[in-house]
Amino acid sequence: MTTSPPFVKPLPNRLSYMTLLLLAGLADAAATEQIMRENNAPSCASCHTQGQYSKSEGKAGLKAFLDARAKAETAYRLKHRPTISPIAMTWDINAGQSLSIPLSVSDPEQDTFHITGTVPSGSILTKETTAANGLPTVIFKWTPTAAQANKSYALKFVAKETASAKKLASAAVTATVRVWPADGKEPAYISQLLVASSRWAAEKLTLKGSMTPNKMLTASEKSQLLARTDFTATLSQGSTGLGAVIAHVPIKFMANGNWTLPDIPLAAPFACQITIVVANVKATRAIAGAEKECRR
Repeated sequence: MTTSPPFVKPLPNRLSYMTLLLLAGLADAAATEQIMRENNAPSCASCHTQGQYSKSEGKAGLKAFLDARAKAETAYRLKHRPTISPIAMTWDINAGQSLSIPLSVSDPEQDTFHITGTVPSGSILTKETTAANGLPTVIFKWTPTAAQANKSYALKFVAKETASAKKLASAAVTATVRVWPADGKEPAYISQLLVASSRWAAEKLTLKGSMTPNKMLTASEKSQLLARTDFTATLSQGSTGLGAVIAHVPIKFMANGNWTLPDIPLAAPFACQITIVVANVKATRAIAGAEKECRR
């Protein structure tokens, strides 16, 4: 989805009040430190060929200096693209919460421009305001819904000039927004739980399987998840997860996500299927080796 808010107005260039007076002939044309400072003139020679004011040269020296500087600035501006200030690469938010990302733009050409973006459904780009940093700023706003939780969303923003002949565009600024479940719900660190085998013998049950981490997790977060020792597996009879609880047992994941729960006491009779739940993620498997003992 691409969104373009109204034009962003750049901050105006302002000639100093003293400069206007000089050009209008309403003030003494003699060079002063104040005039030099206001006009970025490094020395008196910047405006006067003899290094100082003379009646024969008059205001022409200052005008020539300002004209030359304006020409140089124009040449510089025509070669430089607008820039969107850097933003964080990753943003985390819960469904139902509001996210605001300011997009401040600087542009040597002092041009008007608009921002286009690849953004998720339901988001907006606001009208331009001037931020505390003095730059024209558009704000990306989004309140993800519950249906948008447990997913990552790629953002991409580009500022493009609208008034200059070349209409230069900025480099793209990108980010990722990870939307987690609403407050109070267990984050979906585990996206899938699989029971690869479930075997019963001598009134003991052994389960083996694997876990797939949520693809939103970074490499570091995945490592932390696999290193956790506080996960508990709840085992229950039947395929719904609502049957009689067999046991609550600690579960530890290997580096590749595999896991094993050995020698869980289970006396006949029992259901022919077993359900395991870890961090609100459920998996079911038929119990092998108990075809005669289980209840169908």
